[in-house]
Amino acid sequence: MDQSLPGSFETSGLRSGIIAGLDAPQLSGWIALLLAVLLIGRFIFWKPQLATQRLDIGIMYLGYLVIIAQLLIEFLRQLTPVQNRF
Repeated sequence: MDQSLPGSFETSGLRSGIIAGLDAPQLSGWIALLLAVLLIGRFIFWKPQLATQRLDIGIMYLGYLVIIAQLLIEFLRQLTPVQNRF
C-alpha cells in the first residue's frame, strides 16, 4: 500500500460527527427505502407503456425494476434483526 494514505481505509471516522447517534446498517436501510420510493415514482412517470412496443426499452425497464426490488430487499434485510442460527 502507498505510504501517503496510511489511514484512508480505517472506519473509525464513521462514528463521529452527525451520524454518531445513528446505526450505520439502519441508516443504509432507510436510504435504500428512500431511493426505492424515488425510483418507483420516476418509473411511473417514465412511460412504462413503451416497454410493450420496443424490446430494448422493455429490457431496460426490467433492469430498472430489479434495481428497485434489490433496494427494497436491502431495506427489509436491515429492518429485520439477525438471529443466531447456531
